[in-house]
Amino acid sequence: MDAVERIRADTEANQHTPEFELEWLLLDLEEQIWAAMQGQGITRSELAERLGTSRAFVTKLLSSHENLTMKTLVRVANALEMKVELRLRPRPVAAPPYGASGKRRVAVLARPAADPSRRTPSAAARSRKERTTR
Repeated sequence: MDAVERIRADTEANQHTPEFELEWLLLDLEEQIWAAMQGQGITRSELAERLGTSRAFVTKLLSSHENLTMKTLVRVANALEMKVELRLRPRPVAAPPYGASGKRRVAVLARPAADPSRRTPSAAARSRKERTTR
């Protein structure tokens, strides 16, 4: 297994851990902030001025994957004349559920019941065979 395959396997194995999801969210937020700054032609210095902080703070904010507080995120959004929207969505069925402690909980996944109104491939094949032999 080469390095790329190991990284891909590790990513797939850990993508539903709280740590991975947090890192992904922070990266996504940083990209959104950079895109908003570029779209509006705002420099780090100008954002710092709007926030009433130093340029170093903005640089750290945009490059260190620090866990942003909601307060800081709202301040940055306001400085960029934007609004923060949060929503919780159901996790896909295939994703393992995790508790607040980050420890995996055991879950039993059930297959959906078969729809009796739909024919199975074998029933459809039998039906075609019956029509052709008559």
